[in-house]
Amino acid sequence: QAFDEGWIEVIQSKIKEDFRLGKGETSAIQLAREKKETIILDDYAAIKTAEALGIPTIRTTTIIFMSLEKKIIKKEEALTLINALIENGYYIAPKFYIEIVRALKK
Repeated sequence: QAFDEGWIEVIQSKIKEDFRLGKGETSAIQLAREKKETIILDDYAAIKTAEALGIPTIRTTTIIFMSLEKKIIKKEEALTLINALIENGYYIAPKFYIEIVRALKK
């Protein structure tokens, strides 16, 4: 749907550096570096690589909380999204997950 509505576009970077990361992370970092834009990353090694190159990074969970703050989604939806991330392999340390749940249940 995001592609169909035109708010997500696929672009290839002209930069072709090998950062010894996955193909997706490498491509995203190359493009963010070329465009001088913030990048959404969750992989620790990719985040460290981007930061070393001076590329600002944010995490997927940050996007969820930004959406909550802007009232784009509600607390229940935020928790559902975070749980869906976890169910699909996203790691959040248990102590941070507890803090997130407490904050979203207030």
